[in-house]
Parts: sequence; C-alpha cells; structure tokens
Amino acid sequence: MGFRAIRRTFTLEFDMPDYEGLVIKCKSGSIETALNGIESKYLDRSLALDEQNASYMKLMQQFVEHVVEWNLDDEDGLPVERSVAGLKALDPDFVSPIINVWRVNIFGRVAAPLEIDSPGGEKSLEESIPMETLLPSLAS
Repeated sequence: MGFRAIRRTFTLEFDMPDYEGLVIKCKSGSIETALNGIESKYLDRSLALDEQNASYMKLMQQFVEHVVEWNLDDEDGLPVERSVAGLKALDPDFVSPIINVWRVNIFGRVAAPLEIDSPGGEKSLEESIPMETLLPSLAS
C-alpha cells in the first residue's frame, strides 16, 4: 500500500463586514481545479453572454463540489442548499465575493507554523551580544 495523499480543509476568510459570521469550510482542490478556476471566462466581455454564463455555472459547480459545510441561511432564515441551485437563488452581488475568495484559496493554503524550531540559519546579532557584566566595575 502506498502513501495516501490527503486533501486539507480550510475556512474561507472574509474581510467584509457584510460577511461577518459566515463560515464556509472547503476541501482543497486539485491542480486541475485551480487551473480550471483561473481559466474561467465569465468576466470576459468579448464572449457571448451564454458563454459567460456557462463558464460561471461551471465555476459555481466546482465551488459547491469543494464546500464541506457552511452556515448560510436565506433571508427567511432557512438553510441554503449546498448546490448550484442554492447559490442561484441568492443575490449575485452576495455570491460573487464568496466565489472570488474561494478562487484565491484553491491554489492551496499557507501551511500552519511548524511545531518545531527551524534547524537552519544562524543566531541573530542581538543573541550573540553578551548581556551580563563580565568584569567588576573599576569605579568601586
């Protein structure tokens, strides 16, 4: 049996006050997902509207496939289904920033700090300067 690659989960972080309290946990994607997300052409105004829409639908589908959980309710307080249909029922101005934050994160996450100190590198200059008095003062 070989080494099993694992997918990590991460929580999307929003710096916008309107999204305070929203929790969306996603599993990491593959390189293919990252490349497909970046290649999404929904913002390319030179394409026909139906091509832009198809590209955005594909991107939303990729997003919901990576969502592990969310605490998203609609305006009536009912849970929003984790699906493209659930997203389509929401305001596009609300959904687009969510998709954009996810797109930034599909390239991977910054690893958590290591639990052990780094073995490499040299001491800083401050660490090498003695701080205790080495000789008694001659003034006494």
